[in-house]
Amino acid sequence: MKKTGTIIIIVLLTAIVVIQLTKNKKTAASDVFVVDSTQPVQVNAEIIKRRSFVTDLMKTGVFEPNREVKISPDIQGRITQITAEPGDEVKKGEILFRIDETMLKLQLAAVLVQIKSAQTDVARYKVLAEADAVQGIQYEKALSQLDAAKAQEALLIEQISRTVVKAPFDGIVTARFTEEGAFASPGIPVLQISDISLLRFTFHAGEHELAAFKTGSIVPIRPTSLPDLTLDGKVILTGSKANGANGFPVQLELRNPAGHPVKAGMSGRTVFNENDTAKVIAVPSQAIRTSGVSYTVYKIENGRAVETTILIERWEGETALIRSGLSEGEIVITGGLINIQNGSRVQSTTKQ
Repeated sequence: MKKTGTIIIIVLLTAIVVIQLTKNKKTAASDVFVVDSTQPVQVNAEIIKRRSFVTDLMKTGVFEPNREVKISPDIQGRITQITAEPGDEVKKGEILFRIDETMLKLQLAAVLVQIKSAQTDVARYKVLAEADAVQGIQYEKALSQLDAAKAQEALLIEQISRTVVKAPFDGIVTARFTEEGAFASPGIPVLQISDISLLRFTFHAGEHELAAFKTGSIVPIRPTSLPDLTLDGKVILTGSKANGANGFPVQLELRNPAGHPVKAGMSGRTVFNENDTAKVIAVPSQAIRTSGVSYTVYKIENGRAVETTILIERWEGETALIRSGLSEGEIVITGGLINIQNGSRVQSTTKQ
């Protein structure tokens, strides 16, 4: 009897729960707003027009020396003297450092003795060969030994001349890598010289901005630490390959004023006033949707919303300048997009 009563109670409780859940489902369904697909959605829209913009293309970059080289000797040896220090201005042909030439001069002295002995042998064998006292080959051998000694002499003279290392161009010593008494060898730098009388300024521009930086055009540049100084840079290069951020390198060349106030490695900015007299298609930002990969807008065609992919040239505040995807005179939805899908019927209040 008790068991039957327990079963009845469980059945009753289950029935109550099912009835309550059904009631909650009906209540929730009644609270959900469902768009009536048979009725057009009220939206705000705008007719696409072309507008003119004047844009300041400000780019930041770094000043680099026109020429820069690390100076190392052509021969190995101990450094006996360094005549230039970092910060020194040097002229082309000015002595920078010297390599010990003692061993080379001793070798040259020995070679000069060999040359004198070879010249004596050549003279003697020549006379003997003419008198048929010795074979002609001995005379030829003496001549060869004399030529070899003279070649060795020329080599040693050239090596001795290279113990004195000179500046390859006018510039400023910007680094010193070793000290007097250290051992130097080819390929290991001793000093660094930079020519900052002529500078290069490099920055990156987007593909849509490259047209503003044509080769040969003049662009004003302001060093960050010298805001009162404005320099004219000449565009000498626009890169043919973008970096990972889709920026193309642009390089300007400019003359450093007297006293070289702009140093290599300084940062600066350039403001190129692009007078964009050609009108471009402009769309307000509230009309644009993005998936993170592409941008879209909804156009109104025959009373329906048509989702359209667009390419944005650049942003001007809350306005997007469109490269492709829209034409002047088309109508785009700017408000009420929350209930819009591709193909939805719409009724618009259109802004002229």
